[in-house]
This record gives sequence, C-alpha cells and structure tokens, in this order.
Amino acid sequence: MKKIAYFLSHDITKNDGVTKKINSQVDVWKDKGFIVKVFCIVPRISSSLLNCEKYETLGGVKDRLFVRDDIYGDIDLFKPDVVYYRNGMRNSTLKKLSKKYCVVTELNTLDLIEAKLSIFNNRTFVSILRYLALFILRRGNLKCSTGLVGVTKEISNHPSYIKYCTNTTYSTNSLDLKKYPTLKENNNIKKINFFFMGTPNQPWHGVDFIENWARQLPQYHFHLVGIDGINTKNIFYYGYLNQAQYLDVLSSCDICIGSLAMFRNKLTEASPLKVREYLAYGYPTIIGYNDTAFIENGSPNWLFKYDETTSLKELCEFVNLNKNVIVKHSELESISSFYVETKRVEFMNDCYSRFSS
Repeated sequence: MKKIAYFLSHDITKNDGVTKKINSQVDVWKDKGFIVKVFCIVPRISSSLLNCEKYETLGGVKDRLFVRDDIYGDIDLFKPDVVYYRNGMRNSTLKKLSKKYCVVTELNTLDLIEAKLSIFNNRTFVSILRYLALFILRRGNLKCSTGLVGVTKEISNHPSYIKYCTNTTYSTNSLDLKKYPTLKENNNIKKINFFFMGTPNQPWHGVDFIENWARQLPQYHFHLVGIDGINTKNIFYYGYLNQAQYLDVLSSCDICIGSLAMFRNKLTEASPLKVREYLAYGYPTIIGYNDTAFIENGSPNWLFKYDETTSLKELCEFVNLNKNVIVKHSELESISSFYVETKRVEFMNDCYSRFSS
C-alpha cells in the first residue's frame, strides 16, 4: 500500500477538532512515506487549514443517492490503494469506488442510537425523517467496506456495525502533541477554576451535572464555553468563542471537564478530541466514561471518571490533589498521532492485502 485517498463530507472551513484531527492524521501518514490526498464535500468553497480538493455540496439527497462524477473522476485519476472514508450517511460515490478500490471506513459514533436520541430531544418531524433515512441507507457504506475502524473498542464491536462487516479494529482519536504547547500554569489563586467546552443541546455533555456542582460547590468557579446561560456568582457562560478567545479563558483555569453523560448515548467508552486538547495543554480532566486510550494500562491519576454514584467529596479530593498538577507530553504517548496512526495504517495495509488477494 502506497497511496491513500481520504474521502469525507464535513465543514472543514470551521477548522474545528475534526479538521485538526484529519490534518494530523494526514501529516503522520505522509511522514511514514505514504502519498495522501484528501477529497472533501463542503457547504461552501472557502479556505481551511486542511489542504484538500473541495467539492461544494449539491444537497443531501444528490450527494447521497447519486454518484458525484467529479469526485469519482478525481479519486480514480489519483488511483489510490485505499480509500479511507469518514463515515456519514449513505454515499453512492463511495459504493462505486468500492468496486475498484479497497475502502476502509472510520466510525466515530453509534449513529443509530445518536439519531434516535435526537428524536427524543428535539421531537421534530425532521429528526424522525433523518433517523429513518439513516436506518434505511446506512448499510450501503458499511457493506462496501473491506474494514471498519472505530474510535473506541465499544463502537468497533457494536452489533449494528459488525453485522455488515466483521473485519474491524479500533484506533482512538489522537493529536499531534507538538502543536499543543503546555498552557497550564500554577497561579496559586484561592479560587479553583474549571473549564468546559461544548455545544448547545447535546445531552451527553452533561452540562446539567456541572450546573448542579456549581450550586453545591460555591468555593469553585465554572467557565462554560460554547454554552449560553445566565451567569451567577460562580458559573460563567461564554457562548461561542474562537480558538484565541477560548484559550484565553482556559489559561486562567486549573481543571478541565469533558463529557459527563455519555450513558445517554448508550456509551460507556469514548475518546473525544476536546479532552485530548485539554490533556495536551497540561490540564487534569474530569470525564464521565472510560477513555479508550487509557483502558489497557489503567486510568492515570490526573484523569478522573465521574458517574452518578460519585460523591462530591470524591470530586473535591481529586481537585485538591490535581489543582497544581501539569500533565506532561511524555505521559500522553497513547494519544499521540504518531503512536495511534501507526496502528491505523497497519490495519489499512491488512485490508488492502485482503482486497487484493
């Protein structure tokens, strides 16, 4: 295997965590000697940190149900050994490519469960239609894949995926640690500050837990980025901030908070990119799940798993022990892109051998 075509549909113009992750993946693959080219369907043609071929969307139905001859032609001209696809709704272009090229599909969530949860939260006709469309059409991407790569072991082994393709592995989300300088400093301030970054109306974030902590722990300050709300004496909502703005808030904090309610998505395991950022910047972090990267060797002291049985006393003990701890890059090999992507390309190479035999 020498050439990899990375195919996805995503708004990379936002330069969000997904875009940064893909950029790091591609950089590592190239460092390992592979020729890599990215092909991306985007809402609009605009600049991005990710160097790729961009194709403006024709609309959900046309992109999913019909072959995009422009995309197929460009990928076919590139002649990859493997088409690496970030899973989304059915893609007829991918299905056509699979007849000629080995396809490896990346799974980032339990899509059916997440779509069903959206119905209960939004209770709209549109959310019902999206679920039904996903339920009917998703098998197309999965059945045409030679291999599936889940971002957690739990996802890669889930029955809703392996009934279509049994050749699976897992490879956690990762970061290029060199791009994340240590940000945390010991400020020796009296008030301990927590940092959380999320998206509105995502129940698995567990913002309600944080708000409850703030009411019961007035000695702590809580800073919530990406979430709107009414500020109190010790909880502060910032709404959307760009990177420079949220890093300014983060730099004054001591402990970070990841998603606390993944159980609402029927998940016990996860590897969110935002938590990798917190750790890379040096922050001990509270999470509400088992992190894939740390399961095999046990959770480190600066990573605390919170659930509904955890007492506030246990939470405060973790905070007091870690308020002045700075997580070092040398402790984060299991989330470094070089380590993680080595495993991923080995799996792609195995899939290519299977497809070619």
